[in-house]
Amino acid sequence: MYQIFPLPQKGVKLRIIKDIILNTEKQCMNNNTFLNLSQTASLLKINENATIALVNLGVIPCTKIPTTTGVHLLFNTFDIFKSLENGLMLTNNNTSIEQYRKKIEKKFPNELSELQEFNKKFIAKRVPKGYSLSKVKSKKLGFTYYVRYIYEGRVVPSRWSTHTNDLFAAQKFAVENRERILDVYFKKYGRQTVGLYRLLKNYYAPGSRYIEIDRKRGRMLSEDSRNTYHSNIINTFIPYLRKEKIKNIYEIDTPFLAKYQNYLLLDLKNKKGEVIKKGITAQTINHYLGYVSTIFEHLIITGDIKINPCASLPVLKITDVKVTGCYKTNMLKGAWNKKWKNDLHYMLTLIITTTNMRNCEIEQIRLCDFYKMDNYIMLKIPSSKTKNGIRELPIHEKLYNKIIVYAKKYKKGFNDYIFRKSSKAKKNRASIYKDACAELGKHIGYTEGQLKEENIRFYSSRHFWKTVMGENELGDIEEYFMGHKTSSNMEKNYFHKDRIARKKLIIKIKKLFAILDKHIFGQTRQSGTARKKRTVKKAA
Repeated sequence: MYQIFPLPQKGVKLRIIKDIILNTEKQCMNNNTFLNLSQTASLLKINENATIALVNLGVIPCTKIPTTTGVHLLFNTFDIFKSLENGLMLTNNNTSIEQYRKKIEKKFPNELSELQEFNKKFIAKRVPKGYSLSKVKSKKLGFTYYVRYIYEGRVVPSRWSTHTNDLFAAQKFAVENRERILDVYFKKYGRQTVGLYRLLKNYYAPGSRYIEIDRKRGRMLSEDSRNTYHSNIINTFIPYLRKEKIKNIYEIDTPFLAKYQNYLLLDLKNKKGEVIKKGITAQTINHYLGYVSTIFEHLIITGDIKINPCASLPVLKITDVKVTGCYKTNMLKGAWNKKWKNDLHYMLTLIITTTNMRNCEIEQIRLCDFYKMDNYIMLKIPSSKTKNGIRELPIHEKLYNKIIVYAKKYKKGFNDYIFRKSSKAKKNRASIYKDACAELGKHIGYTEGQLKEENIRFYSSRHFWKTVMGENELGDIEEYFMGHKTSSNMEKNYFHKDRIARKKLIIKIKKLFAILDKHIFGQTRQSGTARKKRTVKKAA
């Protein structure tokens, strides 16, 4: 295709090389014309790089003459015309190369992998700049370059003006001011060491190490509450952050959270103005932000941030408060002596009315948590909504017997949760309590309309218990039985490990059971001697 003239040996003068070139040109000029690289490119209407590529592909023949200044290319016009007549076949050439590549890969896989490893030594390593520039419109300059910095593989969520529209000047500004700008920024906001979405997804997740740390620091959280918090973060807070294109924890500030409050308050409407989803109540929103605030408190402790944006966020005022209704203190006597359609409704309403336990506490009842204290049955509550909810409650003998019968009927083991529904039925849990309340109302003569009008709910039984105990002057211990915060004096009076405190506690338990007999079970509590005499008479 082409001829290669060997380089002259050392000592041969440059004049000999020139003579070789001139003689070659004279011999060929008799029949054809020789063109140099630029002339050939001009003839074919392509650039010089494309011409060299055609030579390397073997499409256009040429004569290569080595010189001390490089390789001199000469193109014969006859050869050019002949190549054009035969067709260039550029696409076919690429296909043939691909075929050769496949053959080589099939036949020499190990050799090719060895070559690729060898090739890595000659690849220039890319040195990251650590910043990026973007154009922002400017009235004065037309546009201005803004710089964003990259720190430890993450983009710092802020940008700074370079005050220029000259690229070189902007690059110089970005390099020279990097340390100063980032120092000021980190002093104000701190350094982020965790990913935002990873933290949010894992904080309230099952088996979370964050919750374990919180528990060791004294913040108790029940499994029911943990599940609620996790669901809210995953289904409400994270989707909103993605909608607003939030990428970093530092972008969440107090104004942003106030905007989040407004988003939750307002009704969601379609284009026609129809309400698709109603807004959330102010009280619920305050709870939602309480879940988020706990995460920010954790980040302050770990040194990732310095300010909790929830701390300065105003709490929404609850304007449309409906006072929870309460049964009259003489209405529930004998309600559980009647026949109920649903066993679970019967047990749930009886337990909350006689013990004042919360819903999440009722679901944790197990046979292994019952024990006896001076012939009185007690129940340990290992976890609750708050740390004050972890307590020990006296259980009426009649209630205890009914729990035992229920557990045997539904084959509950010693360590099984007696009233907890399966994970698949958790979504219907609220409707279970609602139906239980409705069935209790039916047995005392309440219609659904009356329950709604007086705002009587399942939780109303806790209000009933509190009202009854207040009327009968149970005393300061009722706050403990309810799972509320109590004074240190109350704990000394009833729960100190001495005989006097134990005696005082037994007196309160006796009084509690007497009140329940009067208002719930419909009987007067007798002493142990009287009960024995009555048993002897029956036997006789």
